[in-house]
Amino acid sequence: MDFRPKGDIRSIYELLQYLCIVGTALPDYWLNENGSDFFASFDKKAAISKQMPHEQFLPVMNNQIDLINELFDRIDESDLLNKEVTYPWGGKAPFGEA
Repeated sequence: MDFRPKGDIRSIYELLQYLCIVGTALPDYWLNENGSDFFASFDKKAAISKQMPHEQFLPVMNNQIDLINELFDRIDESDLLNKEVTYPWGGKAPFGEA
């Protein structure tokens, strides 16, 4: 779990922790937290994920799938085509593109 392909690359364990939050970070922000500080929210989730033992990876990833399904159930075709979202780092895009 501590293997790093190179000194400055995430270990396998760190990669698993990151994968537990990254997949839903932006859709969750756009649908639930829009207007708040994305980076503060993401940093909080990242700090929590860094405490996660590797044995929790599969249940947490299953929760990610459930959250993605829940979020996508709230989006209709019109939203994908017409709703505009703002990236936390600047710039805007149609929701379907983002």
